[in-house]
Amino acid sequence: MENQENLNQYIDIETALSRVRGNKVIYKKMLGMFLQNTSFADLENALSQKDYPKASEIAHGIKGLTGNLGMNIVFEESSKLMVQMRSGAPDEQDLKNYREALVKTREYAEKLVTELG
Repeated sequence: MENQENLNQYIDIETALSRVRGNKVIYKKMLGMFLQNTSFADLENALSQKDYPKASEIAHGIKGLTGNLGMNIVFEESSKLMVQMRSGAPDEQDLKNYREALVKTREYAEKLVTELG
């Protein structure tokens, strides 16, 4: 895969595969579920409504999902947002970092699904 170093920065495939005992079929299925997950849109909706308690709960779910899939940067950024939103609005720079990381992670996940056949 092109940009293997960048991919590894966003998705730790080795760790994620170890969580499913090396089963690439299961990991591919989990990546597909990630790509279809509505939590990301739900988070944006809660943020637009300034419903920070709800947004914090959604970010918690995103943190768990991305942690299990080895998506380290989105995991870290959603963790920061989750903590911040427990007491109010998130930091704008952290929110920007989360969104950028999510875009890149989704791009790499889509490539991985294709490569895993």
